[in-house]
Amino acid sequence: MPAPAPEGERARELLAGMTDEEKVGQLFLVSIPGTGLDAASLAFLTEAKIGNVILFGNNCENGAQISALTDSIQRAVTEATGAPALIAVDQEGGEVTRVTDGATVYPGAMAFAASGGEPTALDPVPEANALRIEGEFVGEELRALGINCNLAPVADVNTNPLNPVIGVRSYGDDPERVAGAAAAYALGLQSRGVLAVAKHYPGHGDTSVDSHYGLPVSQKSLDELAAAELVPFLTAGKAGVAGVMAAHILYPRIDPDGRPATLSKAVLTGMLREGEGLSNGFEGLIFTDSMRMGAVTSQYGIGNACVLAVNAGADILTTGTGEDGAAGLQVQRAAYNEVLAAVKNGTISRETLDDRVGRILFYKEKYGLFDGGLPLGPDHTHEEEHARFAREVSDKSMTLLRDPRGLLPLGTLAEERLLAISPPLPLSAAPAGTDPEAASFAARAAARFSGKSLLIGPAPDGAQTAACAAAAAEADRVVIAMTRAEQAGLVRAVAEANPDAVVLLLGSPYLAGLLPPEVTAVCGYEYTPLSTGSAVSLLAGGFQPRGALPVKLD
Repeated sequence: MPAPAPEGERARELLAGMTDEEKVGQLFLVSIPGTGLDAASLAFLTEAKIGNVILFGNNCENGAQISALTDSIQRAVTEATGAPALIAVDQEGGEVTRVTDGATVYPGAMAFAASGGEPTALDPVPEANALRIEGEFVGEELRALGINCNLAPVADVNTNPLNPVIGVRSYGDDPERVAGAAAAYALGLQSRGVLAVAKHYPGHGDTSVDSHYGLPVSQKSLDELAAAELVPFLTAGKAGVAGVMAAHILYPRIDPDGRPATLSKAVLTGMLREGEGLSNGFEGLIFTDSMRMGAVTSQYGIGNACVLAVNAGADILTTGTGEDGAAGLQVQRAAYNEVLAAVKNGTISRETLDDRVGRILFYKEKYGLFDGGLPLGPDHTHEEEHARFAREVSDKSMTLLRDPRGLLPLGTLAEERLLAISPPLPLSAAPAGTDPEAASFAARAAARFSGKSLLIGPAPDGAQTAACAAAAAEADRVVIAMTRAEQAGLVRAVAEANPDAVVLLLGSPYLAGLLPPEVTAVCGYEYTPLSTGSAVSLLAGGFQPRGALPVKLD
């Protein structure tokens, strides 16, 4: 049997007086549409006694707006349920950053790992101190905005170069280094009163299917997982991380029922909670990844999947999704109704329900949410200090892969014609109101060197490739940002037309394998305003590239 849920005095008293409806509401982490708490969202939260809310990019406009939204959510939930709300966000850093205006945008996990340089026997996780500081800074910013739970760090060990969903969100391919990095970030967050949630248990780093759309399958045994994927989660658990998020991945050699980890009692209760076959069990909160992802909805349906997840060992059912609308409230309300019906008919026992809810309330008490979780406002953050730290890490992460022709730095290029090529900046990585074309690498590099710019699509066609190659042949120097594998043909054509082309990999370092070996290449790991600024500064000779690859390239 799993260990009983830990108890706090206020949590125990509250649990004793709660109805089934109120208890079931505590299990849910829901999303709402828009930047304010509209009538439909308010009715859903209060009528279903929902206990927890997750914010996505469509909910986050700026600091003042976010503070007002979290204030209204916290007041509504507390009044309706008697307990404060967990208000969560995915603030990983890099391109997975929900709050881009009102909080500092930090580099992502792999960029942070690269910024630490090569590990040594004395310093096996050289970026750990920086990650602890990042966690503290992010925690301060989120709590100031009324957010008390961060669905981070990513604790996945990325060993599959073709991984479509993790990649640069991981700290690398070395289990021990990922473990130290993830634990450092988590402890920094929690030192500032923000619950950290390590994800995606038991590990999403060696998959080739995106669980948003399909169900990944891993044939690894428990011993194989324990040697790599599970190392960061065991380390995080020992360090006291508040939560772990389970992944929608099927492990046929572990789960005899053929269910993905989020719905698997063998994985959630046996492996994670009880530590079966491992060194210790996990006492914190078990979150599910979104129950509206294709990996589970296509086979189980959201309501049934939620019931199965609770019985498997999950405490908190994440039903939110980005860009949610009014229809999303109905979907989540139906899932709530199905879980409530399962409690009423005994499919979910009251002992199981009390175990899950008791643990949730305990962690709300442990992190001081009962003592006041209302936002302080965005003015309570140290913007300049935090932004300077983020820029320093971003600069340090720039990794020189090769420069056989000695092209770097570009210098002043006083009499040379420079051509800069890139896609527009992704909207998901930019603050609201940012012009993705004006903020692109091409535009910023062209402005810095008084050159010309060309914008390309995420997957350029033949005509665009030919046009860029022709323009490159006419230029003295070319700099081009590559963000996706689909751009490899264009990059190769440009490099053939102009051998002095410099390629900035503003994405996965594995993209280097698609480049000709004689091409000068620098890895920046992500495509954000921060990494773009660092890339342009490096080209201009503002600093020497000092980053070290956190993954092995063939």
